[in-house]
Amino acid sequence: MITYLAAPYWHHEESIRKERLELVNKVAAKLIEQGETIFSPLTYEAGIKRYLPATIEYDSGFWHNFDLTFLAKCDRLIVLTLEGWEESVGVTLEIEFARENDIGIFYAPLPYYIGFDGTTKGNDQTTKTDRGELIPNSN
Repeated sequence: MITYLAAPYWHHEESIRKERLELVNKVAAKLIEQGETIFSPLTYEAGIKRYLPATIEYDSGFWHNFDLTFLAKCDRLIVLTLEGWEESVGVTLEIEFARENDIGIFYAPLPYYIGFDGTTKGNDQTTKTDRGELIPNSN
């Protein structure tokens, strides 16, 4: 099973973008540690974008199509519900694409994967899917 990890990224404050990327990386690492096969577009693209021409680096349409190509190969979508996820154009497109293509969608609040002190550990929360299923913490 391949899992696509979605989260909002863009914010006018660079510090918030950096924080979001760090949190997504921690969640991706935790899922990999648990044996999951993860594609995290934010993690993947953060290391590549700076080597691309600005016409690609800042072209959101390019990245949306790029990301959906990967999502099409995935079995499920985990939406990390960081602040701003409901307003995120990218996350909205990913959710719509997953619904249209019968890809399971799981909404995960941050404490589900990251401890309140910022370390990667689970807690006793569950998260609800688009289909109403509850996903228990695997720890």
